[in-house]
Parts: sequence; C-alpha cells; structure tokens
Amino acid sequence: MIVTFQAHLQKKSNFNVGPANHTMATTPPISSLLFGANLTLFNDKDQFLSSEKTRTLLQQEHIQLLRIPIRSKNTEELALKAAQRVKDLGATPLIVLQGATNPQALQDDTQVVKDLLSIFGDQQLYFEYGDADNLAGVSATNYALSWNTVIPQLQQLAPKAQFIGPDTDTYDPTYLTTFLHVANPLPSAVSWHEYACTDNASTQTCLTHLADWPNHFQQARVTMNTLITQMLPIMITEWNYAPNAVPQDGKENNPSFMKNFTLQALQTLADNGIAAAMQYAATDTAASLVDSSENSTTQGTIIKGFYEHWQQSQTKQPVALIPPTATATATQSITPATTPTPSAGSSSGSIPPPSNPKPVPPSTQPPSPPTQPPAPPTQPPVPSLRFSFEDGQSDGWNNLAGQITSGGSSLDQAKDGKRSLKMHLNNVQRGQYPYVGESVVGNLPHTGQTISLYVYVPAGSHATSAKIFIQDSSYTWFAPGFSNLTLGQWTQLSFTVPSTLHGDVNNLGVQFDCDDNQPVNQVAYIDAVSW
Repeated sequence: MIVTFQAHLQKKSNFNVGPANHTMATTPPISSLLFGANLTLFNDKDQFLSSEKTRTLLQQEHIQLLRIPIRSKNTEELALKAAQRVKDLGATPLIVLQGATNPQALQDDTQVVKDLLSIFGDQQLYFEYGDADNLAGVSATNYALSWNTVIPQLQQLAPKAQFIGPDTDTYDPTYLTTFLHVANPLPSAVSWHEYACTDNASTQTCLTHLADWPNHFQQARVTMNTLITQMLPIMITEWNYAPNAVPQDGKENNPSFMKNFTLQALQTLADNGIAAAMQYAATDTAASLVDSSENSTTQGTIIKGFYEHWQQSQTKQPVALIPPTATATATQSITPATTPTPSAGSSSGSIPPPSNPKPVPPSTQPPSPPTQPPAPPTQPPVPSLRFSFEDGQSDGWNNLAGQITSGGSSLDQAKDGKRSLKMHLNNVQRGQYPYVGESVVGNLPHTGQTISLYVYVPAGSHATSAKIFIQDSSYTWFAPGFSNLTLGQWTQLSFTVPSTLHGDVNNLGVQFDCDDNQPVNQVAYIDAVSW
C-alpha cells in the first residue's frame, strides 16, 4: 500500500502541506540517518551549546545525526563540548575534519579523532574530510592526494570509523570522477551538498529544481558502477532550499513554501535511497529547525512529522517470513505504478478475452493417442550458493549505513562451512534500521528467482528482526516486511525477485531492527546466501 504523507498530516490535523506530488511506501529501506542536521558552531554563543530547551526540541524533532564542524578559529574545548552535547542527545556524530586546505591537516585531525574516540568510545563515528574544499580552489586531484596521505593514518586510529568525501558544495561529476579514480583508500561513502536555488529565486524556481537532485544521484551511481564497479552509499551532508538563505527572503518566512519544500526534499532523499542527509542548519541560520526564540520552525515540524509517519509505517509491517510467492513492493519509486484498465469482459485487465468467441461443438470422435510422450514439467532452477565467506573475505558486503560495522569473515558461527559474515550493531535502538549491502556483479539474481540467506543472532541478545532488500538498475528498492529472528538459531530469510524489476539487481543486502527503546550493542552473522 502506498501512503501519501500529505494525506496523513491532513487526516491528523488541519495542517495543509500542499499537493500530493510524492509518495512514500510503507517499507522504505532507508536509514534513520536521513533525519540529520548541521550544527553551525560559529562561536561559543552557539544556541545548540547554550540552550537546553533547543537541544530538547531537536530531540523531539527526531534528529538522529548531527554534523559537527571543526573550525580552526574555535577552541578544542568548544568542539569537545559540542561533541558531548551530541552524545547526550543520543545522536550519531558526523565530524567535519580539516581537509586539503590545511597543511597541518594530519596533525590537527589526529587530535580530533583521539578526542572523539575518548567521548564516543565504540559508538559509530563518521568523519568527513574537509568542507567544500573545492570552493577554496582545491582541485579534485590535490584533494584526493591529500586524502591518500591523511586518511590511512586516521583509519589506524579509528578502524571502525567511516571516512567520507569529497564533500563538494554542489554535485560535481568531474570532481567526483577524479576523486574516485585517485583515492586510495576509497571512501566509505561519497558526499556533497544539495541546494535547489539561491536566496533571491522565486519559490517556484526552488521547488522546480528539486527535480535536479534525483538526476545527480543517478549520475553518481552510474559513475561509481562504471569506475569502481561498486555502489558506495551517498550522504548529502548539507541540504536546504538555498545555501545563502537570509531572513525575510520570501521563502524562510513563507510557511506554505517551507512545508512543501521540506516535505518534497525529504521524500526525494528517501525515494532515492540516500544513506544519510543533514539539513542546514539546526540553529543560528535563517532556515533553521529551532528559531532564536527557542521554538520549532516549520521545517523542524515537517521533519518531525515525516519521521513519525515513517516510524509508524515501519512498525506496521508484517514480521512473518514472506513466502516465495509473495509479491514485492517497490519502495523507492517517486510515483506508484499505474494499474492497467480492465478490458470489457476481463476480470483482471491483463489478458483481454478474444473478440466474439464462437462456440465449438464437441467432437464425436475419440481423441487420437499422442504421437509423442508429454514433455516433463519445467523444473525451477536449483538455487546455487553465491556467498559463504569461506575465503576469509567479506566478498563485497561493504555497503554500510547506520549504526553498523563489519567484523569481516568470522569463525564464530557458520551455517555453511566454517565461516560467516560478522556484523556489529552499535548503539542501535528501535527504528534506526542499519543495513549492510553488496554491489552484485557476475551471476545476478533474475525475476522469479528466490534469494535466500541465513541470519544468526546469539542467545541472550535483544529481540532483533531483519529483512532482505534489493535494488534494480533504475535504483528502485524492493523489500518484504521485517522477520523476527530466533535467538541462538539460524533464521532463514527469503525473497523472490519481482516481475516489476527494471534491468538487473545491482545491490542486495540485509536490514536490521532491534526491538528496544534503549541503545544496544550486539552482533549478527550472515551466511549461505543463494539464489
């Protein structure tokens, strides 16, 4: 069932959110990190730092991830204070490191990483190298060379952290291509900023240019698939209607526009499978989530409502295993598929009856014996084992989103052979939906084939559910509902590739949910992936 968020809000209140141009499926395979925001930290008077009420409002708006800029003019004490505040809120941190514009980046970033590790411990950390260094004239090649010098050493300090880039101020296909060609190691995710217009543009111009965003996402994925033969997660580390929004610009002070823009922006990010996104900014800007009077803004209210509707739709999903004949739901299409119109005399509309059918009299002769024996019924293809992790590698299962890290091929548990893929769920609680995926190459699953795999969660762990998801060549996601995992036993998950698939399956994976309102740390194992 496809449910419009606009209809949901209008049913609950008199809150008019504009025309229903976008839809959200009831099982979106998205990460809770889609609901992120930027801190500004221009100085020690920052509203996020000084106002407990502001922080409470951000928590009530369900902000799951906060991007922390490390500004060279600020003291180390201020950065540590901001990080501690983020931890106290239970949010995931993304820290903006000094990048290629700073000759002392390695020295400065090493201290930042050490400081953050002392605060967050084993919690999942994201580090972004630089902040729109392209605006300072840093070429993609020089950015990548700086990355190659600094990031490997930071990875040794924080092996579980994820490092992302190149963080351009807009989507720049040439910059991204050069970075991916030169970068060693590759980033855990690619990042850039998305805005739709400038402060002096009309409201219609801003809404119209939201349509550019999906094109950017698709182009980036084509580039990754062509250049590095894998699809890294995309993180939009700044988004809003304009990077230079100012008070009274006809948009930030226009509630109708802010409702429509924010809703459509969030839906676009969700529909296109973005791993994380951060609104700019939480406070101290014209287009903030909490205003200077310590009230939630229109944008903050819309994000809160969107998150709660998404949570509600997730918790209503069936938890039983989906039988192999179940129909999948496409969960990333911007518009639902059109239902065929039934032809006259047809009950389904898919195969119309012949025109003017004529009755055929029964034959008076006995049927002739067949000259050939009947052909045996066609047997479905026997599933083949595709991943068993017996080679000691993760075999490409490196696409991670949310509070999850890979433990690689492990001897701890095995369904097939002696090894399985070990995953660490870090500070996960209900409704955060971390996932691990694999960019499929070679023997691809096809329409009608059933993908099967096994998941193991040790006895004594918190109640956990999981589901398989896939993505096709048009970047549309398909997934069944979550299934409860039996603790201390291998649980089989299965999913039949639907007939509505466009092209090939280019990504498949497993998404988790923990049935606990408090953050938990535990492990899960994946093995015997077949189709």
